Amino acid sequence: SFSNGLRKTIDSGKTWLTSFTGNINGLFFSSELVGYLFRENDKRIYKTITSGNIWYPLSIISEYSGSSTFTVLQFINTSGWLNDGSRLFKTSDGGLTWNILLTTNNSSIRDFQFLSDLIGYVATDDEIFKTIDGGKTFARHCKISSGYFIEIYFENENSGWACGEKVLLRLKQ
Repeated sequence: SFSNGLRKTIDSGKTWLTSFTGNINGLFFSSELVGYLFRENDKRIYKTITSGNIWYPLSIISEYSGSSTFTVLQFINTSGWLNDGSRLFKTSDGGLTWNILLTTNNSSIRDFQFLSDLIGYVATDDEIFKTIDGGKTFARHCKISSGYFIEIYFENENSGWACGEKVLLRLKQ
């Protein structure tokens, strides 16, 4: 999380301008102009279409229970995803409304990555799950016997990486 707001530079770091004040728990830019951020303290999604010069409040995710340690935010076109540690939320309307897509009972959602509206990966403490139907179902992709996952990155549907506390995995199908 960013506790002192968001700053941006347009001159290679010589000067920095405040783009957003306050705590930020998730940040994702889908292009040079369009970005989204999430603030846990007011459970709100904000959007910019001006490279962060102006941020517009979109929606409040009232079900968000908060675990800023693992908050990840991602958008592909009008679909977006956000986690709160034990649940994964999804929007299909650009962030105006959010629904719970996945709930984990005995582990935390550490990271996730969607490659399209249909294909995505979710890393929990010791497992990675894959969906090919937009999150209607998730199947176990792999499991580690020791430690926990920290971050995942997939180049495409068949090739990716997983970094854990005690492991670095190259995932291929």
